[in-house]
This record gives sequence, C-alpha cells and structure tokens, in this order.
Amino acid sequence: MFDDPLSLPVRGAVTISVLVFVLHVARLLRRSGPLDAPARALAAYGVVVLALATALSHLDAARPTLMTLFPPGAALGIAGALWSVASPSLRARFASFDDAGVRGLLAYRALFGALLLAMAALGHLPRSFALSAGLGDLAVGWLALSAPVSLAADAREPASRRWRLLVHGVGLVDVLQVLVLAVTVVRPWSIAHGSATTSMTLPWVFVPFMFAMNLHGIVQVLAFQPSAETASTEPRRDGSEPPRGVRSAAS
Repeated sequence: MFDDPLSLPVRGAVTISVLVFVLHVARLLRRSGPLDAPARALAAYGVVVLALATALSHLDAARPTLMTLFPPGAALGIAGALWSVASPSLRARFASFDDAGVRGLLAYRALFGALLLAMAALGHLPRSFALSAGLGDLAVGWLALSAPVSLAADAREPASRRWRLLVHGVGLVDVLQVLVLAVTVVRPWSIAHGSATTSMTLPWVFVPFMFAMNLHGIVQVLAFQPSAETASTEPRRDGSEPPRGVRSAAS
C-alpha cells in the first residue's frame, strides 16, 4: 500500500494537480477585476485548506486523524460552495468565465478521474468508489472537451445552453454521488484499513469547487430568458411593414 513504489508519485501528482487547479481558478477569478471581499474570503479559504490538506496527505503521523477531520472539512467546503451561489459578487465572477476557462477547469475532472483509478489500484481507495467516481469524472471531462459549442456563461445559442445544462447536470450528479459514497463507502473502508485514504486535497478543495461550478452553471442556464432577450435585441415588425427587400427596392 503506502510502501508501493508508485504510492508517493501518485499522491504527489494529486497534490500538485490540485495546486495547479487552484492557481487556474485564481487567474479566472481575477479576470473580472481586483478581488473584492467575497472573492478574497474564498481565496483565503482555498489557500488555508489546501495547505492543511497537503500536510495531512503526506505526513504519516497525521494519518490517524484523517477520518476524524474528513467530515467537518468536507462539510465546510460544501457550505462554501452554497455560499458562493448566494453571493451576487461570486455569481458574477463565475459568470465571467469564458469558454476556454470553463473547458480548462472541467478538464481536471478527467485528470482526477484517472488518478482515482490509479489510487484504487494501489489500495488507497475502495475500488467500487474509484470505478463510480473515476468514470463519472472522466465522463464530465470528456463531455466538456468534446462540446461542439461554447460553454461560456454568456453563450446565448440554444445549442450552447443545452450542452451547458448537460455538462453541468452530469457534473452535479457525479459530485453528489461522490459525496454520498465518500460517507457511506470511503470513510468506513478507510477506517477499517488504517486511514488508507490520504488525498484530502480532493474532498476538501477540488470536490467543493466542482460542486460550486456545476451549481453556478445550472443556475446560469435556468436564469437565462431567451424570450426577453430576443424581444430587446430584435427589431419589432408589424403586419403593415413591407418586407426589407421590397422596401429597399421601392426606395
């Protein structure tokens, strides 16, 4: 298990990947201007939790406390995700993510899906959980990367809205099943195997942000009203107005 030659490289790959992911998120959040109070609070929380989760993931002395600390850490992360949806400032920042930014963030789902399978092969996770959560993450990443239309929040085409609802809907279902399996499968299994689960950066940092991102994406799609926008952007015409070609020919 932990003495496997691939154990440290795989755990290190997870930690470094989450760090790169956090830096990616920070760049996207700053695109819409200097960080305001809600954004600074989210950034500070991410830095503190990432540092703590990294230490717990790599210090053998911390292993006995992992499954005791796991529930409150995960609960705080989910609470932060829900708070971000309730914050007008953070909703605006999530809505500013362009197509490349959205695809880039969701591509990490495929990366971590593959790493979950690798960790299960090394004995760090129960295989039933890794198969379900890993394949779910891979599916979300594949959908996002293969989408033929824009996934940006400001994409107004019906096809874009349908793809965004599909990607974020599948992503949200996957996150919810990960949360349920983490409590019902991973935690009991890890306790029985001497706190074998060591990747606290995923449940404390990555999963809550993906939960928030999928929630924001669905809210953005459902809040969009095409009829109102069409009425405000297209010229009004009545029955007495001649067709454009006839009008121009007559003039």
